[in-house]
Amino acid sequence: MKRLAILIALLLVPAAAHAYLLSAAAVIHKMGVHRRNLKLSTMVVKGEITFQGPEVAAAAVALGRQVEESKLIAPMTISYKMPGRCRVELQAPEGREGPSASNVNGKVTTTGARLGVLSDFATYVCPLLDGRGGFDGVIDLAQAAGIKTSKVTLGRAESTVAYVVGAHPRDVGLPSLWVEKDRFAPLRLVLKDGESFRELRLIDYSSAVAGEWHPRVVEQRKATELSARFVLDKIEPNAKLADAIF
Repeated sequence: MKRLAILIALLLVPAAAHAYLLSAAAVIHKMGVHRRNLKLSTMVVKGEITFQGPEVAAAAVALGRQVEESKLIAPMTISYKMPGRCRVELQAPEGREGPSASNVNGKVTTTGARLGVLSDFATYVCPLLDGRGGFDGVIDLAQAAGIKTSKVTLGRAESTVAYVVGAHPRDVGLPSLWVEKDRFAPLRLVLKDGESFRELRLIDYSSAVAGEWHPRVVEQRKATELSARFVLDKIEPNAKLADAIF
């Protein structure tokens, strides 16, 4: 009888866990609340981005550089002004304007050569880290990316438990948004890319440099291959930013 009771209890655990899963709306709401609680009105993030694979040639042309290796490294700045404004800019050699992508209330524009990585950062990464952009903005972003917001499961991003909105964690390549279960920090965004997919990963909210203000690393992957990796080395929270730069 005791063994039967234990077996019944074990069978009921998955059902109970499933019953207490938050909805996509609740997950995204809590993600926004967490970002707002950081009390950021602006932030300027500086670091280096490493392009590799097919992205190298396009980045070299955009920056006016000759590259003979399989990687290209360039300084990059991301400027946020909440709500709804962001600029991602590469630093070009002296005397040349670097390419950039800006997002103003969901409208993304570029200057100089258009680089898909910069556009992805401006279009997707910036809104996810702009806690004052509002719940509706992230829902719209998710739905525009083809994410089915009616479906939420649990998965692991490396060793971190996450809510997975839009697809089962085993369904590699299907559009989904991954949000850390405990802190509600955005971790991954999976996007369709023709017949394949690309993925944005936001990694490490515990660095000594930025803490929870900004992930220390942001990666773009095409299918399983790393195409660009930004590593933060400096952040200025609540810096003065002119509207004109956006």
